[in-house]
Order: sequence, then C-alpha cells, then structure tokens
Amino acid sequence: MNPFPVMRPSTKSIKHMPCAFSVTKPAACGAYGRGAAGATVLRAIKDEFYGDRTGMIADPFGHKWHVSTRKEELSPQEMQRRWNEMFQG
Repeated sequence: MNPFPVMRPSTKSIKHMPCAFSVTKPAACGAYGRGAAGATVLRAIKDEFYGDRTGMIADPFGHKWHVSTRKEELSPQEMQRRWNEMFQG
C-alpha cells in the first residue's frame, strides 16, 4: 500500500524509513492504543528509568511512531540510580 502513489514508493517497498515521529501526549497509553489499530507493535508500552512511559509502533505505511508520556520529573542523580539498578540488579 502506498499513501502517495504518484509521488514516490512507500517506505515498505523501498525497505528503509526516511523519518520517525515522536509524540508526547498526556496519556500515552490511549494514544498508543488508538495508533496501534492497524499498526505493528515494535515495542510494547512500558515505564522507563528516566520517568517516561513509552512505546513504539509502525503504521501501515512503515513510518515508526514513538509515543511517550512524562510520568515523573526526576533529578539526574535519581535517573543515574535507576540506570545503575537496571544493570546491577
């Protein structure tokens, strides 16, 4: 499927992604759920060490969408502590 057949091939037919989109919404889960209808889930939505809740989908045309919500404001020290905890157990 090509969204603009007169202009150029779709990202799926040329096997590369010319751009990606990052969307920050107050409720990433809702936006992710609506966007995932007809899309391919690339990364399930989850809480991140830096305070965001994020996920990634690819739409039917091959464009990748990163959806996020800021859940909490963290100091650099707290982010570092969480990062260290992820890798040190």
